[in-house]
Amino acid sequence: MKSLLRNRKLLTILIVLAMLGVFALTNIAATTAGITVTSTPQFLAITISPSSYNFTGVNGTGSTGAGGQGVIPNNTYYSNPNGDTTAPTGAGVLTGECDFTITNTSSVPTNMTVVAANFTAGSDQSTNINSSIGNTTTTPGITSYEMQSYFTGQATAAWTPCWNTVGGPANYSNLAATTNITFGLIYKDQTNAWTGGTAGQFTVTVYVSAH
Repeated sequence: MKSLLRNRKLLTILIVLAMLGVFALTNIAATTAGITVTSTPQFLAITISPSSYNFTGVNGTGSTGAGGQGVIPNNTYYSNPNGDTTAPTGAGVLTGECDFTITNTSSVPTNMTVVAANFTAGSDQSTNINSSIGNTTTTPGITSYEMQSYFTGQATAAWTPCWNTVGGPANYSNLAATTNITFGLIYKDQTNAWTGGTAGQFTVTVYVSAH
């Protein structure tokens, strides 16, 4: 009888110890957990082709080095492969009406801001009439030119001025990541007559930023 009681006590002790062991193991398993961390870079990168353009005033040329009559004061010209004097489609620009292609390898949606500097060469070194952030002048001055951009798919109302300084509003917003786009430039030259025949030059820069 005493042996049976001892065995029962021993069994009880073993069961309690087993339960305590399971409880301890359960607690140990729940005290740690792993987290996989992913770092996604905000990568911004574009290239533009071609890298130059020559406004010649010739309908149907509009390419670097093309000969022609030259641009006339107080006129509007387009970097349109169909011709410098041919306006893009107002209801929505077609790809074939844009001379420039932006190759976009950015990893996130982006905005494109087009900045047009003052002339740095030529007989008449016109200045960009939109010289400060907030200017929205769409007409040239007596010694100032005005420039706008147009992007594929944009209607006339979206053809916005190009400032001559960074920080202005985007000319194209929310371009999808790794998506290319084409665009063109509208050049309205100064209203005063030219003082000489030396070709003028200035730089247009496209800045990319995260949307």
